[in-house]
Amino acid sequence: MDYLGQENNHLFSFFLFFLVKWLVWYPADGRF
Repeated sequence: MDYLGQENNHLFSFFLFFLVKWLVWYPADGRF
């Protein structure tokens, strides 16, 4: 259960990083 939670945390962290990166690069790209 601890391993599963840790894996989920890793995925959540990666998702947050990707979301922030997309939000930062979206205006520069100029397309949705």
